[in-house]
Amino acid sequence: MSRDLTALKKEEEWLKELPSRTLQQTLIKLDRSIAASFKEGAGFPRFRSGSELGTDAVTLPNSPTWRLDRKRVYLPKMKEGIVYDKYRPFRGGPVQLEIVKEAKDWFAIVTREAKDPDPPPVDPEKVVGLDLGVKRLGATSDGKFKKPQDLTKADANKARPRRELERRSRRTKDGKLKPARSKRRAKTLKTPRKASRRGENKRKDYPREYSRQLADRIERLGAEKLGTKRMTGAASGTAEKPGKNVARKRSLNRAVLAMGWATLIATLKNKLEMKGWELILVEPRFTSQIR
Repeated sequence: MSRDLTALKKEEEWLKELPSRTLQQTLIKLDRSIAASFKEGAGFPRFRSGSELGTDAVTLPNSPTWRLDRKRVYLPKMKEGIVYDKYRPFRGGPVQLEIVKEAKDWFAIVTREAKDPDPPPVDPEKVVGLDLGVKRLGATSDGKFKKPQDLTKADANKARPRRELERRSRRTKDGKLKPARSKRRAKTLKTPRKASRRGENKRKDYPREYSRQLADRIERLGAEKLGTKRMTGAASGTAEKPGKNVARKRSLNRAVLAMGWATLIATLKNKLEMKGWELILVEPRFTSQIR
């Protein structure tokens, strides 16, 4: 595919305006998506319109074409650097740079390779177990717990601009959405993106805040290895074998997904490993029962 890219550059002038490494990385991602659709059963990749909700990303591998200093990031085919806000010190050498656009905000994600610090001696009093749940986000073995966050207002703010966008949209007889011709609809199209990103940030911020609280007072933590995807499977069943208590299972699935267990475990593991501590994941069977 990279050979075809060279030929396409001679036919399409706009391809010459983009860095070659960026186009090659896009082809690599496309190849991985197609391979995953056959091996892992994922959906076949499809073209996405510019008006569709989501994020846009450009990947630049480690090369002399881009560099970072204390205040600016210099990208290929851009003479002047872009000022960025750095929220944590860099460790190790750079491996990859990814430019991500979410709504109107731009982010520079730098992947660096660093050696893990030597683990310091563990204080036995700071070895704690964590139990994840729905009524409580987390309960530790030392008697402390964290209440779940209330997302009622965030979900309402997320649904409101979608309803407004639906009112300003026109559909065909088949129910398909017509192209946007109204200026009001084109302006309203940006609002759901902001609301979706704001709601997503609110969902992720709470478990990340809780992971920081745990990492500051715990040196070794044991937590349940929960399969959220398996736990939130649909109970509707089939026409021959209909499911039972479908509405209750649907409500439970929403409550489980709202907890953000995967975000909590991932950020907690990252914070503990940066300090040299350890996160141990155990099988969840019989971990919450009292004998």
